[in-house]
Amino acid sequence: MTPPTEEASLKPTDEGAVLAGGYVACGLASNEIGYPTSLYQTHLQEQISKGFCGKCHSGEEWTGDEKGLAAALENICCCVRVACNSIGHGIAALAHGGHESTLRLLKRLKVALELCPFSNLCVTSTHTAEMETAPIRIALDAGVDVVLGTDDANAWEPGAPGPSMREVMRYLLDCAGEQPEEM
Repeated sequence: MTPPTEEASLKPTDEGAVLAGGYVACGLASNEIGYPTSLYQTHLQEQISKGFCGKCHSGEEWTGDEKGLAAALENICCCVRVACNSIGHGIAALAHGGHESTLRLLKRLKVALELCPFSNLCVTSTHTAEMETAPIRIALDAGVDVVLGTDDANAWEPGAPGPSMREVMRYLLDCAGEQPEEM
């Protein structure tokens, strides 16, 4: 797989992002393995400096070794360096009980992790199924802000309607040890 051209990468594609006649956010979503966030750092920084809200998909996928995890953690840190206010998934920061310095950074700068528990269980490159503690529990215990999501089920299971937010919350209550006041 070759990386997309810069022109194609930077082309607005989401009409839903248009509000009051203009774009309000810039984002990044791509295959992270082999295509680090740093490839897009300059563009993200430029857009965020213009006042756009930075929302990047990062730290979701990595190869199962320490080198792959380190690359995913660097992707998360790259998003923080360009002042993104939330990171889609960021599961790498929660691997092995949590990467302490990355979690401290996210907490200190109030960068939220957008966690989608069901899709992360289905996508093997997130390594969520290998975790002893539910990722959201690790994030909350570290004081990191969390946004619950359902993700785009069609991306990982064509034709699937995807879980409802109610199902995600029930899962968190039943299986992940979350308390209602934490949601």
